[in-house]
Amino acid sequence: MFWQKKKTTNWLLILFGFIALCIIVSVAVLIIIISVRVRQHSQNNLDSFKTKVINNFENITTPLLVKNQYQEDLNNLLNFVSSTSQSKEKVLAQTEDTFLKVRVPAEKKEEHLQAFLQFEKIKNDLGKLSEADLRKILSNLLTGLINE
Repeated sequence: MFWQKKKTTNWLLILFGFIALCIIVSVAVLIIIISVRVRQHSQNNLDSFKTKVINNFENITTPLLVKNQYQEDLNNLLNFVSSTSQSKEKVLAQTEDTFLKVRVPAEKKEEHLQAFLQFEKIKNDLGKLSEADLRKILSNLLTGLINE
């Protein structure tokens, strides 16, 4: 009868079973490694996205910040004009460069434009002005902008 037969070990079946088990374990390990790397990559992308958002948020300026920065820039320019010992051409060039780079608040745009037009008139009359006169005119012009 079949239940009384001597049972033998089938080595071929055990070998194929072991190979199948190794394949299943290696696939599971590969899936775990891939998921960890994808998670790290998505975390890095999230961190870089957060950094970009924070940097963009810091670059957003409110009207009060623009106004304060405008006042500070004009004060720095006024200090430069009154304390520098450079030639009048260099002072005028530096003042013009800074004057054009300043971010102007909305309520000061008209005054800034008028000051710029006066600045252009000064530039045209540069040959007629002495260095002391130029510094005095620029100081008055910048002081008028700061105090408005």
